[in-house]
Amino acid sequence: MTANLCTASWPGGSCDRPAEISDLCRAHYAQQRRGKTFAPLKGAHGADLREMVPVLIRIPADDADVIRAEAEARGGDIIEVYREAVAAFASELRKRANRQQTVDA
Repeated sequence: MTANLCTASWPGGSCDRPAEISDLCRAHYAQQRRGKTFAPLKGAHGADLREMVPVLIRIPADDADVIRAEAEARGGDIIEVYREAVAAFASELRKRANRQQTVDA
């Protein structure tokens, strides 16, 4: 038995994920509920959401308040703000590691 595929499509492509809700995958169902047109599933900085790793973290309440306020100001998704914050920090760590490699070379 083969699973039904998501029926979301856009110019130049279509979704290859299994359909779960109303003939859509969960992510495209969420796009539809937000009133957005169907698009490829890309996360922060163009990353494929299927390549992302779920992580549970505990952060200070003050940091959580700042991130929550930013998400509310954007009228958007708090998870996306968390991803951006982590990506910015990871970018700085990469730069630091690259500078260290240059010094060591």
